[in-house]
Amino acid sequence: MLISFFSTIGVSLGMGGLLVLLRRALRLPRRLSVDLGLTLLGAGMLALLHLASKDLFGLDPWFGLGFELAKHGLELVVILLLLVAI
Repeated sequence: MLISFFSTIGVSLGMGGLLVLLRRALRLPRRLSVDLGLTLLGAGMLALLHLASKDLFGLDPWFGLGFELAKHGLELVVILLLLVAI
């Protein structure tokens, strides 16, 4: 379960960093609506990653639906926190 936690945090930080770079490259304003839109874009990319590799590159065993929903919710919160903070 610890490996699952670290892979979740790693993917979240990487995705948040990419979205921060995208916001800067497109010169989007720092507004909550823009951050929420970018978070939704990140959610879509996470969904595509999850569909491409259900176990996120072999690091993530299945712990049940509740755990999976909480894990992906945590990923989205970390992405939004990065976007709002930076």
